[in-house]
Amino acid sequence: YMIFLLKVLIELVISYKQSKFEFLTFNKRNMYVESPKPRMTALNFFLYQLLDTKGPNQSKHETKRREVIGRLACDVIIGFTSSVQHKCTQKQDPKLADPDMTFIRKFTIECLTKALKDTTSSHKSLQMFVGKLYGWFDLTSSLLLTERSYLHAILDTDTAHPDKYQICKLMLEMNVPSIIADCVASLDLNYPFSKKLFNCSIEPLNAINKIRNEFSELF
Repeated sequence: YMIFLLKVLIELVISYKQSKFEFLTFNKRNMYVESPKPRMTALNFFLYQLLDTKGPNQSKHETKRREVIGRLACDVIIGFTSSVQHKCTQKQDPKLADPDMTFIRKFTIECLTKALKDTTSSHKSLQMFVGKLYGWFDLTSSLLLTERSYLHAILDTDTAHPDKYQICKLMLEMNVPSIIADCVASLDLNYPFSKKLFNCSIEPLNAINKIRNEFSELF
């Protein structure tokens, strides 16, 4: 049932800008507001609950289930930050950004960076955040390298290509590489999970570098 709902949500946020606004302003109280404000409610649920794919002492079946849900949750956020697909779309100039999409992407990256920062400032052991960090590092890479998602077959290349530049530009402006480096610096290499998590943290840094090189004339 959750998989079905996530697939429906992917279809909605990738197809309609109004659905993106509904996701952005979701309120658990379900109260009508004439001018709703952006809220972290939906994004935080995805970041802290659905993208936490590696819980402690979980069975093989549970691990697989959480990985499938985590992959779909990641695709929802990719669709949320992607330009709406149109039947007839001309090749876009990467430097021309839709103000609405810029706000949505910036808000998404802010939520993600806040979550990453919390892992280094929290009094809890980093081990408590391991599953979430795997999901967050993977999400950061996937926002830039949509080829990793099955959405690659759906997204219009004429809009997906400039989207990469816009998202990468915002990530650099918001110091995402430095925040990831701070997370890695706080790792205790004596923990058995540290090496694998360290390798996972390199992927978003490589993705940012790849897009920066691909659009080097624009940076």
